[in-house]
Amino acid sequence: MTNPARVRPRIALFYSTSAFISSFANIVAYGLTQIADNPERDGWRWIFIVQGCITCALSIAAWFIVVDFPESKRNKFLNTEEKQILINRLVSERGEAEGEKVTTAIIIEVMKLWHAWTM
Repeated sequence: MTNPARVRPRIALFYSTSAFISSFANIVAYGLTQIADNPERDGWRWIFIVQGCITCALSIAAWFIVVDFPESKRNKFLNTEEKQILINRLVSERGEAEGEKVTTAIIIEVMKLWHAWTM
C-alpha cells in the first residue's frame, strides 16, 4: 500500500497550487479581454485563444517530459535497479492487475454504467 504520509503532502501541494493559481484567474481574464478592439463584445475570444495556446504548448512539452512506465523505451534516465524498484512499487499499489486494451466493446460497456454518468 501507498504510505499515506507521503501522499498527503503531494495532494496538499496540488490543491494549494490550484487555489493559488485560480486566485489570479479573474485578473488574467480581464487583462486578456482588454486585448480586443471591442472588449465587451470580442474580449472573451482572447481568453480561449491564449489559454488554448498555453494548453497546446504544455501538452507538447509533456510528451517529451512525462514518461509512460518504467518499462518504457523512452525511459532512459533510470538504471535497471531503479526500474525494478518502481515496478515493485507499482505492483504493491495496484496489485497484479494490468490495464486491458481499450476497445469499442469496452467503451460501450462503460457507457452503460450509471456510475460513469453520475461522475
